[in-house]
Amino acid sequence: MTEVLEMRKEGALFQINAYSLLACESTEYRDFAFKMLDEGIVDFVATDYHFRKPRKLKEAYELVGIRYGEETRDRLFYGNAKQLFG
Repeated sequence: MTEVLEMRKEGALFQINAYSLLACESTEYRDFAFKMLDEGIVDFVATDYHFRKPRKLKEAYELVGIRYGEETRDRLFYGNAKQLFG
């Protein structure tokens, strides 16, 4: 986490994968993703499309809303990207 925090201080933006939040691949990935969310250093929750795996955006959207509230959920899934890309 130290390296991530150092990168953040330098202005890096961070995306976590929706798939990781649901521990579909690894509880280690999930735990690290939630640690980043808890630290407030996640800018986007999105997905990639490697290997045609399920994207799980809806499930992650609901989970983030339950755990962090609607305002944070909407900022991470929509608001920050809209602000960045207009």
